[in-house]
Amino acid sequence: MPHNDGVRVRLAAARDVVWLAQHDEHLSSDVLFNKVGAGEVFVAEVGTELAGLLRVDYLWSRVPFIAQIRVTEKYRQLGVGRALVAALCDDQRAKACGFVVSSTTGGETDPLAWHKAVGFVPCGEVTGIDGPGSVEVILRRDL
Repeated sequence: MPHNDGVRVRLAAARDVVWLAQHDEHLSSDVLFNKVGAGEVFVAEVGTELAGLLRVDYLWSRVPFIAQIRVTEKYRQLGVGRALVAALCDDQRAKACGFVVSSTTGGETDPLAWHKAVGFVPCGEVTGIDGPGSVEVILRRDL
């Protein structure tokens, strides 16, 4: 799935799990392996090098939620994150899904601005999820 100059996005494969575990600090290799098998992880490549990942979870078993998006420092500001989101949107559109959701910690202006730049719109907040006083901004992108 080529989306941007030099960036190719594909579903992750079993051979990617070691790299994924090094770059997604939230899940173990075993869980990542299962998510790869379920088609819930995308990777971006620039040339022959892995440059980023996007892991999707499903809220209420049906709402696609970007649980993790990560671009390696070397490839930031080159459209890798945008290409990952585009691939997820293409995938979900093909499954007749009307939207995807994501979130970012309230007060983090750069991630919020990035989400808006790739088509997400804030649609709510969850307070206290990471402790007293914390705010998570929920964002939606219609497909």
